[in-house]
Amino acid sequence: MEICNNHLFEFHIREELLQLIFSPEFTQYNLVFDDYGFGLMSRAMLLSRIYPLERFVTQGAFKRRLGYGQEERSSGDVQKFAKSGSKLARTELYLWCYSVVAKGNKLTSEIGKQIEAKYQEISEKLRPTVKGAKFAKLCNARTVAVALRWLYRDLRRNCLK
Repeated sequence: MEICNNHLFEFHIREELLQLIFSPEFTQYNLVFDDYGFGLMSRAMLLSRIYPLERFVTQGAFKRRLGYGQEERSSGDVQKFAKSGSKLARTELYLWCYSVVAKGNKLTSEIGKQIEAKYQEISEKLRPTVKGAKFAKLCNARTVAVALRWLYRDLRRNCLK
């Protein structure tokens, strides 16, 4: 009985989320998100972190907000960079890459095909050098980083007028 109630609760929340995400003020954002093949949860996460887009003057700030920034942590002669930004956003984007981009032939737009091609290029380049689970993580991370650069460019073109 409890599971049924949870499913009903989740259903109502998803319905509310659909109405919010597809409200008229986000039309331009959703046009871009359609090209990238983002699902409901990815759109919700993206909009909650990047709206309004005017806040992000640089691509670096945009990527950092979505978990793909780098923070320098150096000491003496040692120079290191650590991930910075939202881990939740980074995870959601990783899942998008894993379930949509890496599977291939799911993205039908021009930019989608470019992202899939980039994933294949990165994959072929890394395959001889990286093995196991690290291979998938590295391919996905590099593909998402490229996709975020293109997403920032496309959102600025479409949403800032």
